[in-house]
Amino acid sequence: MPDFYYEGVSREGEKIKGELFADNETDLRIRLRTQKIRPVRIKEQSTKKTIWMPAKAVDAGTAFSDDEKLFFVKEMLVMLKAGLTVTQSLEVLTAEGTTPVMKSFASAVKSYMESGMTFSQALSRFPKYFDNLFLNLTASGELRGNLEYVMDEWLKYFKKEVESKKTVAKTVLYPLAITAIIFAAFIIVVAGIAPVFVHIYRTYNQPLPVSLVTITTLGEILKENFILIGLFLIFAATALFLLLKSKIIHINLDGLLLKAPWLSSFFKQIYTLRTVSTMNIALKSGLSLPRALELASEKIDNHVFEECLLKAKEAASKGEYVAPFFAKSGLFKPMAVQIISIGEIMGALPEMLEELVHHLSEETKRLSTMFSSIIEPLILTLGGILIGALLTSFFMPVFTLLTKIK
Repeated sequence: MPDFYYEGVSREGEKIKGELFADNETDLRIRLRTQKIRPVRIKEQSTKKTIWMPAKAVDAGTAFSDDEKLFFVKEMLVMLKAGLTVTQSLEVLTAEGTTPVMKSFASAVKSYMESGMTFSQALSRFPKYFDNLFLNLTASGELRGNLEYVMDEWLKYFKKEVESKKTVAKTVLYPLAITAIIFAAFIIVVAGIAPVFVHIYRTYNQPLPVSLVTITTLGEILKENFILIGLFLIFAATALFLLLKSKIIHINLDGLLLKAPWLSSFFKQIYTLRTVSTMNIALKSGLSLPRALELASEKIDNHVFEECLLKAKEAASKGEYVAPFFAKSGLFKPMAVQIISIGEIMGALPEMLEELVHHLSEETKRLSTMFSSIIEPLILTLGGILIGALLTSFFMPVFTLLTKIK
């Protein structure tokens, strides 16, 4: 992302010039128009001189965790509200950061700023630490002189995003964990319990139940081919991982996720919430609607929604309403589309999106609870029936055997 020098004229006729950080010249022109500045001259600037910094400590591939991001921004915000400058705040974090990586990062950003860069420009040199949304928000905050407000809004947004991720993990991963536990119990039955019953039956010269013969045979196959089965599972897991990383597979998987029974309504709700949340904070921070839609497409992590948002961005760039594109896609609920449409017509889209974010957050929690209340008992019931039926088929002949012995 390059730095630009610009000269422009404000609505009052005042000549304005300065430097800004933007993805490209088109993005810069949109941002200037948002600030009611008519650009007259724009020139991309050469990269500033290189300065020394602990680059290895910062760019070694390590990235901030969610907790580290929250701590960094929260500490910066507290110090800015107390009257410290950005560089002074970074100096404090260099000395008192919670981890060596955070200290090195704060030191590097401070060094870049001392060389003449803005805070957002310095942050952009380390894309593994904060995403493009945060960079755009801080750039807008610096330009408008409301960096504290923007960082405060980002903290609220990011906390909701982390909560949303936890909701998805709870809804999807918890049933998988229960399934894994049931599978482990089945393995214990095959490898540990079944051989004990085989020994009992053979000691008293009794025929083995069909279920026990089946389980015993399965256990012997597993023991004899343990290494091969292990290698096959590793190979299958690796192949599945690579397939999921493939763009073609990922696109198809995203589409299936939005069509799967039960799951589709939940994930549409999640992606709608992400879209609306990102648009909301971007617009409240002073970014244009096309830019807000582009940032939302980068954050959505679903190719179907991403394509819809990029089409809406093109419409917004031409001055058209985006609500019709959302309605035509079939991805957004009619209520969400209507709220966005009213916000566009009334010129109060950020306020409307704020209310929509609150409603969707509550609705997502409700869907997660409902989904869990249906799936989890179902998995536990089926697993319990399977394990219980096996153990019962083992025990019943034993009771008959004990009766004969008496």
